[in-house]
Amino acid sequence: DAAASVVAEAARLLRDGNREDALVAASGRVLELVSDKNNAANLNAKAFASSVETHRAHYGPLLTFETLEVRSADVARDGVRATVRTGLRNAKASPLGTAVWTLSLDDRRGWLIDAVLVQPETEAAMLSEEAAPPPPPPKKKKKQKAPEREPVARPNPLAAEGAASFGALTSPRWVAKTVLSALRNIDEPEANHGCGVALAFVSKDNPAHKLTPELFRTYIDDESYPYGVLKRWLEMNPEAVTFDDDKRKASHDVTLVDVDGSERLVTIDLSKSEDAGPWLIDRFWCEEAY
Repeated sequence: DAAASVVAEAARLLRDGNREDALVAASGRVLELVSDKNNAANLNAKAFASSVETHRAHYGPLLTFETLEVRSADVARDGVRATVRTGLRNAKASPLGTAVWTLSLDDRRGWLIDAVLVQPETEAAMLSEEAAPPPPPPKKKKKQKAPEREPVARPNPLAAEGAASFGALTSPRWVAKTVLSALRNIDEPEANHGCGVALAFVSKDNPAHKLTPELFRTYIDDESYPYGVLKRWLEMNPEAVTFDDDKRKASHDVTLVDVDGSERLVTIDLSKSEDAGPWLIDRFWCEEAY
């Protein structure tokens, strides 16, 4: 499979560049395999290598693996998008982690990488072993009318149970507003709560669906990526939602006004797996708005 071959080549370049202490040179070759949609497309080799070093704890499996196993390589119906899931193992065949790659097909350059998200095995183990703290004992309070709030101001207990809110069932615009508002108040009512809300609305086609809120936060805080505006925007200007013929896919552009008055265009692609299913985010990226 051509998409899987591109993934294997990019992974090999990163690993060998790390082994040979030539990560900058390897990064230059990796950047030849990324699409214009990839947030690294505007970086030079040195800046890309620096970002990898900064997130070495996260990218570690891609820098140290011995064998790469392609677990699945799925091409979308339109023939121009693909998702490749890979497992990474060390020399003793022990699992190091997983990497999920999204790619798009360029007429001239072939398959190119839009994004890659890595989940080290230790993080997966921590997720499965971590027990939720017991709820605090209820406090007796006088009944009073709760104030009106935006949907994002509350945790979403339905998402944790696999159900969906009415807004997510009916409106891509509602999902976009919910996620963007949650990220704007990213640490309310607790640290990384906004990241958890956002992850509740991503589809399994989105590589972020395997991330923890803490790991998702590292991408937002990384200044080499354009996501910082998501936690500090002052004004949201949504455009009309466009749908495909089957009303199963939607695209929504939102312009965010940053604290310095500059604008960022956020594009959110959503889909639903069935007519009665919820709208979930397949892809989410920011770019300069001109």
